[in-house]
Amino acid sequence: MADILRAQSPFSGRLPVTAGPFKAVEVIPGSVMSVAPYRGQQAAVSKALSHHGLRFPDAGEAVEAAHAAALWTGLDECFVISDAPLPLNLDGIAAVTDQTDGWGWLRLTGAGWQEVMARLCPVDPALMVPGRALRSEVGHMMAIVYGVTDGVIVCVMRSFAGTMAHDISVALTSVAAQKEME
Repeated sequence: MADILRAQSPFSGRLPVTAGPFKAVEVIPGSVMSVAPYRGQQAAVSKALSHHGLRFPDAGEAVEAAHAAALWTGLDECFVISDAPLPLNLDGIAAVTDQTDGWGWLRLTGAGWQEVMARLCPVDPALMVPGRALRSEVGHMMAIVYGVTDGVIVCVMRSFAGTMAHDISVALTSVAAQKEME
């Protein structure tokens, strides 16, 4: 009898990982849409997003609303993430692509999470605060890093989820062990 294929999340069976004060858990947004305004349409996109309490983010910015966020992901591009799909109504003013199943999202929390990120990312963890989103290398993979109140969310392409889970596990375990020896 043939095995039945079952849908799995990117970090299925790989997270959560805990060590000392640190915890890495998978976050599964309801919707992730890439939004790239057409030339000269950024203001129109911001106006359309305002119906959801959002606007098109400036470079390095995360704009948050109750159940959604617009994360800067590069020149003239952002991800709109939400608990459920949003009716964006961006026809004629932006290229919109569903990215929901293409990315893996993990949340790193715990007192001193900055030390874990310092091992993985060349960006000063002091910049990984709420209201900020950046593109950087994490481990050896390009990622989106998004500051939240109690830590950071790291987003990598789905195909890198296994490597990201391994790298974050090694880093948080190592930092937790060092903290125990202090």
